[in-house]
Formats: sequence, structure tokens, C-alpha cells
Amino acid sequence: MTQHGHYQSGDTEVDCVIKKMGDKNSRIIIDGVEELVPTETVRRASSDLGCYILPKVPLELLYRKFRDATGSKAEQFESICDALNGRHGAKNATFLSELFQRSVQHASFYKNVVHPFHPHRSERTRKSDFAKQLPTRLRELGRVPLGSGSIRLVDDEVFPFRTEKSCTELGERATNAGSGGMDLLLRSQEGLPVIGEVKANTEQVGPTFALVQSLMYASQLATSNQFERLANHYDEFADLSFDDPAIEILIVLESASDCLQKDLEFALELGQQTQQELAPLIRSIQFVETGSIESSVSLTAIT
Repeated sequence: MTQHGHYQSGDTEVDCVIKKMGDKNSRIIIDGVEELVPTETVRRASSDLGCYILPKVPLELLYRKFRDATGSKAEQFESICDALNGRHGAKNATFLSELFQRSVQHASFYKNVVHPFHPHRSERTRKSDFAKQLPTRLRELGRVPLGSGSIRLVDDEVFPFRTEKSCTELGERATNAGSGGMDLLLRSQEGLPVIGEVKANTEQVGPTFALVQSLMYASQLATSNQFERLANHYDEFADLSFDDPAIEILIVLESASDCLQKDLEFALELGQQTQQELAPLIRSIQFVETGSIESSVSLTAIT
């Protein structure tokens, strides 16, 4: 993905095409010749600077309601069920699917190819040992078998709406994280972005919560503008098509047997039905468990 820009050479500023911008050096093209120059001498054209207002998608409002719930695992699950099923109008998968479609439409206003999906960092801040170790193991292994294909970790702790000096649609100051960060960004064997949400045994929330959370992140990424941004910041997605975004969801459980079983059963059925309603934009929604990850990672599908 290239962008229009300006290159400052001494007292002279010339138009250029920006091929890749890094923290220190950037690759630009001037009159058909590619050059490596200091990033401080390059600026993007104003038309490429993008949006500094963060959309508040409907699925985020639902996610925040679930996130703020209190009580035991069973009580939180019942609260989610009531919100999805014990209500007027569309229910369960139909309700989630319509919220997802509306969220994607709203997210499509957002265009920000400038900022990466997280600031530069030397350390990660994770809550559980499992969540800390899993990205490390995935990086060490490279490609990990999944069903008849495989996946590969691209990044972790990714913030889909991360924007510096931004505000909400109400004009309030927004954080860099926006609605928070998704645990894993992976690449499928077919080259599609895969949203990975990790749930450790120690967490209070369960699989149904993780499904709604993953759908929220998917709605924030599944737009042409965001696919262009992925291609701009990750070499693994350099050949990603912007025209017809398609995305996959992978919910990684440390252990299925440690989940509230009625929560897991409900999530599996809800995920299958929601994926069918949202195809082909959502190519798959899979639940897997890892078991021990001390020396390796094995992703076992939960059915």
C-alpha cells in the first residue's frame, strides 16, 4: 500500500510516493526511483492523515454492558443470556448478526492508515500466566496446525481503533486503546486476518462473553479502510485485498472442562448460528482448547 507524501531535502520539498514508513527510516519513490530516507524528512499528504474521531459501534456498547456485570460465573452467564434472549424483537444469533452488520457500517467511517495498532513497547501487560505464555509459544512454533489448515501469529495486544490525539463522537477524550485490545492477531493459511481471543481458567468470564467480545473486534476490523491499514503495518498482510473484507474468529480456551458447561454449549451453538448468518464476511468462528503449553501448543477443536 502506497501513499502520497512530501520529502524535505534541505530547503526543497518535493512530492513523493511513500512505500513504507518506519520509526527511523522510510522508503519513498521520487520520479520512479526508490530511496531510503530518514522518516523525519517525510510527511504524509493531508488527504492521507485519516480520522481522529473514534466510532462507538453498537457491539461495543453491548460488550461494555457484559464486561461490567458482577457475580459468579453462573450469574454473569445468566445475565448475558437474558440480554441476548430474554428481550423484545430479534434474539440470540439474529440479534448479534444485526448488531454486527450495523457495527461494521459504522466502523466504515473510520480511516486511519497512519497509526499502528499499538504503540512501541518493550513489555506486555497480561493478567495470567497462560495469557502471557501463549503468544510466546505461538511465535516459537511459527505455523500451528488447525483443522485441515494452519494459523500463524502476527501480533498480540492489538487495538483496532488505536488513534493518537483522538476523541469520541461526543467530543470526549479517547484513550489510545479505544475499546481495549484483542489478545491475538493471526493469519490463516488462506491469508485472512484471524481474531484470537484467549480465555484462561482463572478468568471470571466465559465462552459466550468471549464470542461477543470477538465479534466486537471483528466489526472494528472488517472494513476496507482497516484492511488497508493492516496491509500498511504488517508484512504478513501486504497482499491483503481491500475490496471484500473477510475475517475469521478463534476463541482459545485453556481448558474446556474448566468452563461452565452450559455457557460453553450455548456459546458453541450461538457461534455456529451467527457465523452462518454473517457469511461470507465472517468465514469461521471456532472454539479450541490448548491444554498445557509448557513446551508446545496443540489447538484442539471443541464441538
